[in-house]
Amino acid sequence: MIHREIRDSATRKKIEMDGANDPFKMEQEDPMETNAIESSLWEISMLQSHYHPNIATLAKIISEQFTKQSYNMEDFLDHSYGSMLEAENSKEIKKIPVIEFRIPKVIFTGKESETDTKECLIEKLWRFS
Repeated sequence: MIHREIRDSATRKKIEMDGANDPFKMEQEDPMETNAIESSLWEISMLQSHYHPNIATLAKIISEQFTKQSYNMEDFLDHSYGSMLEAENSKEIKKIPVIEFRIPKVIFTGKESETDTKECLIEKLWRFS
């Protein structure tokens, strides 16, 4: 990861002297040639636009410049799938979701009812019974 603590002193000295370059090649069209497996920056970039606000916020925090030498990872592990689901399920519904007003009797056929004789391309190509 980008901000992981480097335990090898030789590697730490090399990075402190030379800096670290990300191996990811964004301009490369072939995914196998992007070196994405050696990089974690593209994952952080994608998570910044995640639909869940907690995940997007954590990704933005991680992508910013850290001011401390090392961080306790427990500070970033407050959220789990269970805690996020529990928080979502405990929210009060402000507006009832819209549902379909009419439940179709048949699907994939284009017919309005089982007695409708209208032809459908899907029904001509495949039989769903």
